[in-house]
Amino acid sequence: MKCGFYVFLTWFIHDTSVKVSRKDHNLSHFFICIFTSKQCLTYSLLSNLPDATKITEDSEEFQNVVTNFYSTIYEHHSKIRIIQVKATAAQRLITQSSVDVCLHHGCLLQVERLMNRLLYNQYKLKKASVLQQSTHPVVERTLYHGTSEGSVKEICVHGFNRSFSTVYGQGVYFAVNSSLSVKDQYSPPNADRHKFIFVSKVLTGDFTKGCHSMKTAPLKETGAIPLRYDSVTDDIQKPTIFVIFNDTQAFPEYLITSKFFTLNIYFYANIFCC
Repeated sequence: MKCGFYVFLTWFIHDTSVKVSRKDHNLSHFFICIFTSKQCLTYSLLSNLPDATKITEDSEEFQNVVTNFYSTIYEHHSKIRIIQVKATAAQRLITQSSVDVCLHHGCLLQVERLMNRLLYNQYKLKKASVLQQSTHPVVERTLYHGTSEGSVKEICVHGFNRSFSTVYGQGVYFAVNSSLSVKDQYSPPNADRHKFIFVSKVLTGDFTKGCHSMKTAPLKETGAIPLRYDSVTDDIQKPTIFVIFNDTQAFPEYLITSKFFTLNIYFYANIFCC
C-alpha cells in the first residue's frame, strides 16, 4: 500500500463559512490554519470613536479573541486543532512540506476593543439584578452578534437596540458559535466584502424555550411575584442562540472586521493511499 496525504483549504463566499482541513491517513487529524495580513485593511468604521481601540496582531488579547472566534466555527468537530499563522509563516510551512501549492487569496482580520462607559455601567447594574434573582449557575456568557455595516456605530454608541440590531423574532439574537454570526443573513457583507461581528458579554441568566413571535421573555412559573425569564433560546439542553429583550443585558466588548475571499490551497503528495 502506498500512502500520502491530501490537504484542501477553502474560504466559501456563498455560505460564508470557513473550511480549512488537513487529513493525515495515519493520524486522522484535521487542522485549521488562520491567515492574517496587516496589509489588507486600510480603514476602520470606528476610527473617530474615542472608546474604540485597535488591538495589535501580536498581542495576547488579539490571539485569544481570534482563536475563540474561529474555534467556535468548528467546535462541533471533535478532531480539529487550531493553528494561527501569519502569511510569512504559512509560506515557510508550505516550503518545508515539499508539496505543490496553489494559493489565490487570503483572509484579513481586525479586532477593536470597545469601552463605552455609559453602556458598561448600565450593564453592570443589570448584571447585579440578574445575579440576585437568577437560579441558573451561569448568568453571563461571551456570545457573537453579526450585523450590517450601517448598524456598527449605532451599536457601539447606543448598545444593542432592537431598532437597528440584528433581531431574532422580536428580540436581539446572540450566537453561541461564530459560525452562525458570519452567515450573510446575520452579517451581510458590504460592497468591499467586509463583515462585522461583535464579541459581546450577554446576561442570559434564567432562560427557557423561545419562538419567533415572542415580544418579551415569558413569565416564570413562580410564586406571587411575577418574574420573567432573562432570555430565551432555541434549545434548553444545548443552546445555539440566545435572545434578549432588554437592551442593557448585553455589552459590545470587541468588534471583529473580517473579509472572506475565495481561497484555495491544494497540497498534493506524490503518492496517495490506495
